[in-house]
Amino acid sequence: MAWGDAGDRLKDYQQQDLIILTNVSIKQFQEMYHLKFDNNSRVFKDTKDIDQKIVSNLLKFRNNRNSKPQEFQLKNISAKGSSQAKTVLYCIDSIKQHAEDAIVSKQKKTEKFYYTTFAYFDSISLKRNITWKREEDGEDRRIFLANAKFTDSTGSFWVTLCQGGDTVLGLSPQEAHKLQEQMREDQINQGNGANSEQPELVRQIQSRKGCGFSLRVQAKCREYEGNTTVQYTTFQAYRAPSELDPNCQKLNNTLLNTLRKLRIKAADD
Repeated sequence: MAWGDAGDRLKDYQQQDLIILTNVSIKQFQEMYHLKFDNNSRVFKDTKDIDQKIVSNLLKFRNNRNSKPQEFQLKNISAKGSSQAKTVLYCIDSIKQHAEDAIVSKQKKTEKFYYTTFAYFDSISLKRNITWKREEDGEDRRIFLANAKFTDSTGSFWVTLCQGGDTVLGLSPQEAHKLQEQMREDQINQGNGANSEQPELVRQIQSRKGCGFSLRVQAKCREYEGNTTVQYTTFQAYRAPSELDPNCQKLNNTLLNTLRKLRIKAADD
């Protein structure tokens, strides 16, 4: 069984189709296993951008499962999960060190790495548009695509603020676009001698400075003019308590998982 918004896409595929699911969790309820899809879940059928070794192994697994189904049970797959799959927090300095070592030093340019951190919003660049309009299913939709700075006690980094931008800024993409257009219009009027006031968008951004957020960040390779750097993008942002975590249970579990990992590391050292 599958549930969640992105799960509806499974109805578009036929039996035996090879598809790739990302950011999907397995839940057990009343002796049944369920695939849970959230806003970050994705379903892919086009595998041309997927490592062909992975695709080959998936095809081999599917063929073996069809010939020997008794040897492949979902509960066996679930049982292979480890505590390392649980969400833990990483400080900004650790994220930068790990991502830069893997992507820049070890040249893992095709891989993407994901981290969860708790950081404080600092600023956002208004030199370019902070939103972008895309067409999806024949409908124009606007999303955040801004360059934002976050900090913690170990340092800071600039990320592409995408999913979760409405939580960080307290504005919808449509509202942010409208305020940025108004700010530019006011700047033109100021050049013509109009009274100058602080733009509403700037006031809203400043009001969010110092607010803390749990961030899900993706790190991937960015190559420009022969230089290899790491590009960070937000895939989720939430505050606790909030609608996503009303009782702070999600944040508490993350903190406990982080503590367990630190204890294991300390014991190994």
